Amino acid sequence: MNISNLALKLIVLLFPGLLAALLYRRLTVRHKERSDFMFVLIAITEGVVSYLTIQTLYYLYIFVNNLFAKYKLEYETIHAFKDLNNSNIIPYNEIMLASLAATFIGLISVKISHHNLLNKYAFKLGISNKYGDENLYSNFLNENCLSWVYVKDIPNELVYLGSVQAFSESEDFKELVLNEVTVYRYFKDEEYKELYEIPKIYISLPKDKVIIEQANLIEPEKNEKGVS
Repeated sequence: MNISNLALKLIVLLFPGLLAALLYRRLTVRHKERSDFMFVLIAITEGVVSYLTIQTLYYLYIFVNNLFAKYKLEYETIHAFKDLNNSNIIPYNEIMLASLAATFIGLISVKISHHNLLNKYAFKLGISNKYGDENLYSNFLNENCLSWVYVKDIPNELVYLGSVQAFSESEDFKELVLNEVTVYRYFKDEEYKELYEIPKIYISLPKDKVIIEQANLIEPEKNEKGVS
């Protein structure tokens, strides 16, 4: 068996899994970067799931065909599985279909991870009380009910009221982009004093010098942004 041909075949066969893993890594929020081993593990897992998906769809097609068609089809394994050890056969059609399936699988994985659906259902069933893999900062800002927030800049005694467009976190800083922003001055035990309004603002603050609170606003009009 030609090792180089086999290596080429394995690389091509792994493409759907790599595509799904890249989508997952690119679109999910993580406090710590995953190791290369975890990336490879995700790529292999989602790649196998992609091929199993097209195998299942193929079996389903044969089943429906045999129910209504005059000529029956035999249940066959796709070439990606059947000819895995044959380096001379590369099933490009199946790889393309698996890549399409991997795109949807990757997006579904992102949806599940982004909203912590697995952890939420496990919590409801009493299986686990873990909220997810990301830190509480990301988990808090990812909540569906959270749209408007108060961001307290403690050292500068400022408060920003706005809707969250984007956020990220480094080792030392928390970053946010807010839309429809109202900036307030605040002092201890005093009401907020409105300073000005701007359409958008980028905020980068030391992680231990910022407080983010949910703002229960129904409408975004300025006259309804009351604070006390």
